[in-house]
Amino acid sequence: MEKVGFVNKGAELMLHAIMQTVSANISDVKFVMKPIKNKSTYCQRGKLGIYQKLEFSRLGICNPVFKLIPKDFRDNYGMVVDSELDAVINAAGFSYGDQWGPNSTTTTARKMKKWRHNGTKVILLPQAFGPFSTPKIRKGIREMVNNADLIYARDPKSYANLIEVAGSMPNIKMSPDFTNLVVGAVPDYFSHELGDLCIVPNSKMIDKTKEETSTAYLPFLIKSISILKEKGFRPFFLIHEGMGDLHIAEEANRQFSDNLNIIMEPDPIMIKGIIGECKGMIGSRFHGLVSALVQNVPSIGTGWSHKYQMLFESYNISEGLVAPSISHEELEIIIDSFFMEPNNQKIVKEIAAQSTRQKNEVLSMWNEVMDILKS
Repeated sequence: MEKVGFVNKGAELMLHAIMQTVSANISDVKFVMKPIKNKSTYCQRGKLGIYQKLEFSRLGICNPVFKLIPKDFRDNYGMVVDSELDAVINAAGFSYGDQWGPNSTTTTARKMKKWRHNGTKVILLPQAFGPFSTPKIRKGIREMVNNADLIYARDPKSYANLIEVAGSMPNIKMSPDFTNLVVGAVPDYFSHELGDLCIVPNSKMIDKTKEETSTAYLPFLIKSISILKEKGFRPFFLIHEGMGDLHIAEEANRQFSDNLNIIMEPDPIMIKGIIGECKGMIGSRFHGLVSALVQNVPSIGTGWSHKYQMLFESYNISEGLVAPSISHEELEIIIDSFFMEPNNQKIVKEIAAQSTRQKNEVLSMWNEVMDILKS
């Protein structure tokens, strides 16, 4: 498995989705991940029974060197080399495009070419792609498409970005985010005494946006909290990734005499369960919003890439995606529309219909993936 980890809870949720579905369809499957500094430790992988992929290319060590380690020894210690992989499942989420520079794309393209040469099947699960404007990135994307058995765009804009570079290819398909089939679980400690509407911040709203958006983000959260409190909600912060998001929550809390509760739950399944118990969400983490919408939880979002716009359009609630610079009056109208009666139930009904449709599309996607994996 490529491009999954344990810090970003969306990435970890994708990991669980892959393991649950593949295990249910293929017996005696072994899952393999490479070590990723600060994102994937041996203990984290070991708890899930994941084998260790021997790959330390950053140190300048050629991967073929690892073949010199006797196979019996590697088997005893749960080590796997590239040539032993039957299939690679990539779940990058959003790693390939202008916002990330060329390294991610060119590195993945090089690895996919090698896997193809080894006879390893390569599948890129639904994710956001593009835009692609530089020659290096465009070349890398063409190589990725040429060496993939299947490559899924998560939304129409990402699909169009791929087609524009690689042309219309039978292995390029489209499917919604695949974490929507993972069922959440509510931790024992959680109750509505801690809050009934979650705020999910995202440090990328400051790091990955223009100055106008970046400077408006914290005031947007403060406005949102103030309006929610006025209307009788008990908002709380739910942290979806690391210290950057926590610092934003703490900074916002300093503006209130009665601080909001901050929940930092390490298990993404539990995070999804908590979200499912909420009356609503105001969020900026993509998979946090997915976890809300798939459980029919009305959500207002802000985003830093096209994937947010595409997500809200796919649920027919594009008005729920707002700019952080939105005025207090306009934001109050949106909050009333999404979280208050009489319009709340209309929003929930629309979200539920689209959630059912998207789940069915993901089931179809997994059927296609299993046909490749079993062939």
